[in-house]
Amino acid sequence: MGLQSEGRVTQGEQLAEALKLRPHTYLELNLLGISVSPHKRLLEWAERNPEWRIVKARRYMGDGEYLTTWAVKRIERSVIWPAFTPPKAA
Repeated sequence: MGLQSEGRVTQGEQLAEALKLRPHTYLELNLLGISVSPHKRLLEWAERNPEWRIVKARRYMGDGEYLTTWAVKRIERSVIWPAFTPPKAA
């Protein structure tokens, strides 16, 4: 299956591993030097890994200032629901 089967690690996987360790701001994601478009790479990674979610939060910086951060969290199996299929009209 693409690059993963060849033993290579994608940019999205590298970014996700960093976000699993701790939340990062957009600047911190860019300073990792992995991708010039980290959000796009993370969204691509999340599409292939439905058991994980990208979580947006705020980091308090003092004096009422906050920075937006992103993290990657595993969803518990009981929370993952199958796709909703509406009932057929009679």
